[in-house]
Parts: sequence; C-alpha cells; structure tokens
Amino acid sequence: MIKTIQLLIIILIINPFQSVAQNKEFTWPNGAKTAICLTYDDGLDSQLDIAIPDLENENLKGTFYLTGDFFTPGRIDKWKQAARKGHELGNHIIVMNLIFRIMNFLIISMNWARG
Repeated sequence: MIKTIQLLIIILIINPFQSVAQNKEFTWPNGAKTAICLTYDDGLDSQLDIAIPDLENENLKGTFYLTGDFFTPGRIDKWKQAARKGHELGNHIIVMNLIFRIMNFLIISMNWARG
C-alpha cells in the first residue's frame, strides 16, 4: 500500500511538468491564463433549476454527470436543452441504488463479523 501511495505522489509531481513541456506551443483563447472546469454530479433537479441558470447568467458552461436511475425522468428534455446550450452531459453511474445497497451490505457484514 505504501508503494502505491509513493507511486501516486511521484505521478502527481511529475505529470504537471510533462504537461507543460508537451504544450509549449499552447495558448489559451482570448489571452486567458488558465481555465476552470465546473462539474456537477447526480443530475439533481437543483442543478437544472439553480446551477444552470446561474452559470448561463455569467456566460459559463458546466459539465453535469447524470446517473441512470437517480435523476427525475420527467426532466430529460431540460437536460437535452442544457446540452444544446453548450453544457456537457456525462454518465456518472448507471445504477446508484445498487451501489448504495452493496455498500450497506458490506458495512452490515463487517459489523456482524466483528461481533
């Protein structure tokens, strides 16, 4: 485990330098110095009702990761509209409830095994 952590630290330290070295010719659009990526998980109604309008008021775009069984199905047209306006949609996870059930089962099993 310690060797894995050491390897991850080395990768995190070296990788940014490699990226800079490989992108010597890269310039950000409109003279910008950097970029920020705004991401939102789970396809919540509040993201449609609050986050997307707030982003659009500031002329910003976001990336929204929807789940297969967690978002409100009746609002899929709103998500499609957000995508047409330039927001990115991605898949966060297909079956969120299954993951929660597995996690709960493991926790209960571990507690039972401990006595």
